[in-house]
Amino acid sequence: MGSLLKELSGSEIVAALEILSQHGVTKEHMRWLRTNYAYAIRAAHFMRDGSVALPFDIEARWAADLMEKNFFGPAEWYGYFTVEILQPIPEFPWNQQILKSQCPFYSHQRIKDTHSAFLGLDELNGRLLTPSTWKKRYAGERSVKRYFSYDYPYDPKVFPEKACAFRWYLTLKGGIPDSEDESFENQQKMLPPEYEVPSAAEEVTKLVLFEARNNEFPVNGLMLRCKETGAEKFVSYHVYVGSNGGAIIVGASNDFGSIHKTRLGASRNLPLKEE
Repeated sequence: MGSLLKELSGSEIVAALEILSQHGVTKEHMRWLRTNYAYAIRAAHFMRDGSVALPFDIEARWAADLMEKNFFGPAEWYGYFTVEILQPIPEFPWNQQILKSQCPFYSHQRIKDTHSAFLGLDELNGRLLTPSTWKKRYAGERSVKRYFSYDYPYDPKVFPEKACAFRWYLTLKGGIPDSEDESFENQQKMLPPEYEVPSAAEEVTKLVLFEARNNEFPVNGLMLRCKETGAEKFVSYHVYVGSNGGAIIVGASNDFGSIHKTRLGASRNLPLKEE
C-alpha cells in the first residue's frame, strides 16, 4: 500500500479537503481523525466501502474528547471488536457540565477522570451480552496473560445473569472508597441519589472495553459489588466483579465472606430531561 502523500499532488489534497469542508467537515473532525484511532479506522472503512455510517451526536463527541481513554463508543466498538452498530445510537445523556464536575466519591478529581463511559449493547453476535458471553469470547481471543475466572460460589445457574441494555453507561471505575468493611445495606446508603448499584454485566463490560482500549484494567486488585443476588441458600450473597493481575473475576459473597477487598460499585443514573 503506497503513501497518499507520495501519490497525490498538493493541489489534489487541497481539493479533497475543500470538498470535505463543503459537506460540513471541520478542523475538529480532522483533529479527531489524527488523534482517535478507532474513529480513523471507521472513517477509512466508510471511505473504502461506503458501508459504515458515523452516527455520533455532539455530546458524545465532546464526551470522547474529554474522557479520552475512559470513553468507548460506536467507533471504538468497530475499531477494537469489528462490531458494526446499525441501529440508531442513543443520544449521550450527560453533558459537559456533568463530566467536568467534581466527583462525588473522589473530591479532588472530576467525573471525567474517575468514571468510564461506554455504549452498552444488549446483544453481541446474536447472544445476550451477559458475563458468560464475555467469558466465552474473552477466552477465545486473549493470551494466557488475560483470562476470565469464576470464584466459588458464583455460577450462572445459581446467580441468574442479566444482559446490558442498549444505552450509554457512566460507571465509577474504582468503586466507592471506604466501603469495603460495610454491609451491603450500609454500602447502599453511601450512594448519592444520582447513582445506583450496577449490574454484573455492566461491570464486566466496563472492564473488557477499558482493557481492550488501554491494554490494562482501570483498577487492579479490587472487587466491586453488584446488584444481583443468588437463589436459595445464596439469596444473601451479592455478585462482585473485578480484576486481579491479568484476570477478570466474577464471584459472590455475603457481607462477611469475601476473600477479596470488596467495595460497592456505582453507576450514574440516566438523567432527567431537565438535568
